Amino acid sequence: METLHRMDENGRLMAKLNTLDPKRWARVCCLVNRYEFMTSNAAESWNKKLLWAQNFPVVAMLECARVILEGWFTNRRNEAATHTQILCKTVSKKNG
Repeated sequence: METLHRMDENGRLMAKLNTLDPKRWARVCCLVNRYEFMTSNAAESWNKKLLWAQNFPVVAMLECARVILEGWFTNRRNEAATHTQILCKTVSKKNG
């Protein structure tokens, strides 16, 4: 928000944003838990996930990212392979 205030010299931008539902414009309002961490900003999420590998050489850090992604995709694929309902699990839970 501080950045918006600096960019908004005459206050028109903040006035417009205040009239809208934050869910329409603020990524920070996204409270979805995806791939083991809260998602609000993709770059921040990846930075947090790869923080432990920040001192590695670039190729080694990319290999770490590949292993993380491969694990996520394998888990998702295995979960999907055992799914027998028409709707996904999240929607099925919401609809009882």
